[in-house]
Amino acid sequence: MNILIPTDFSENSWNAIQYSLAFFKEVNVVFHVVHVESSTQEEESLEFSGNIAIDKKISVGEDKLKQLKEKIAKNFPLQSEQINFHIETGFLIETLRQIINQLKITYIVMGTKGVSNNEKCLIGTNTADVIKRIQCPILVVPEKTKYKKPEQIVFPTDFSNFSKERVFRNLAEILHLNHSTLSVLYVAKNNDSLTPFQTSNKARLKEYIKYLPHSFQFTVKNSLCKALQEFITLEDIQMIALPAKNVYLFQNLLFQPIEKNISYPREIPFLVLHE
Repeated sequence: MNILIPTDFSENSWNAIQYSLAFFKEVNVVFHVVHVESSTQEEESLEFSGNIAIDKKISVGEDKLKQLKEKIAKNFPLQSEQINFHIETGFLIETLRQIINQLKITYIVMGTKGVSNNEKCLIGTNTADVIKRIQCPILVVPEKTKYKKPEQIVFPTDFSNFSKERVFRNLAEILHLNHSTLSVLYVAKNNDSLTPFQTSNKARLKEYIKYLPHSFQFTVKNSLCKALQEFITLEDIQMIALPAKNVYLFQNLLFQPIEKNISYPREIPFLVLHE
């Protein structure tokens, strides 16, 4: 298993690194920590010494990557073959896609946002781009997440979409790694019965997860975020799993300003599952 951890050397990305190393510590994996320098600012970063152009950004990036390597070595007892460090220049999405294909990446782990993103929003620009444009399972780690074995994982749904087998295969893998229990949470705005389409999707979902430890939960709430917050607190949930295909869930849980009295977006990691 190969795990890709993009970093911009922010505190949030360091937290994602710590979480990833703890999360996969019992698994035979190779970690790939990568820093991508944007090629859009390449000309601005060039400094000339005689006739030789020196890329100041790459030099600074290499120094920071060296410091990060030393910090990881100090805090985590990893063998050299268990972790690799990369620095690349290019467009973020294109560069990560190349790395994913070349190294056969299984999961991406990254922070919710970097050094320059809006505090009012949960997801920063780079993380949002990776979620939307790269077809690889991604574990998104908020800035206040402290590692705790995810024994309870919630899968919120409105049964309006049905995900393909790959989503549940990756979800099952995460559940098996941690001996976790899955709670499928249906949040409705009223007590109306499921439509025939929703009922069909629920039946297919049951079939896919029938061999996994799970339960189906139902709650009525106008706010999806408030319903999820209450459920997380009540059931001591340690991870939220989301199918990337469900646009409604994404817009409400990941790409809206954080509501007052809602704490889980800054504390609970999101597992985003692509088809």
